[in-house]
Amino acid sequence: MDPINLPVRQRMIELQLAHARKQARSGRADLAAKSLDEASAWERSDKPDPSLRVARALVATTKATDPATADAVHAAVQETGGSPLGWFRVVLEASLLNWPAQRLQPFHRELQAAYETPPDRATILALIGLLGQRDLGGTRRAITPALRMFDRY
Repeated sequence: MDPINLPVRQRMIELQLAHARKQARSGRADLAAKSLDEASAWERSDKPDPSLRVARALVATTKATDPATADAVHAAVQETGGSPLGWFRVVLEASLLNWPAQRLQPFHRELQAAYETPPDRATILALIGLLGQRDLGGTRRAITPALRMFDRY
């Protein structure tokens, strides 16, 4: 691993994340978790990747029914910008994983609060940056359901 070449490291994370999403959509949460673990090896310890953190937490909820997995989603949200940005990341990642809206029911209260929170300038800019990410280029169809799902709350 090249500790200096940050764009290459980010691209490797994006590729592993895309592969994990594909595995999760085909019902292979175990392989998705393995791909996400491999992606975390490329992550810098001082700069965690928000999409990777959220995806890992969501895949963990798929694999286990332990209530602590919901805590992992809450922790990922806090690590990646808090509410409403972090919860929009959860909805977007759930859409990319091809989750039905019912799978987000345990987080209904948090999603409702995030939707009702008026965003500040920094949050709006972060949301625009999130929607403009390179790894979402081939999955634009997932953005519309995510926006609709978030709009329900």
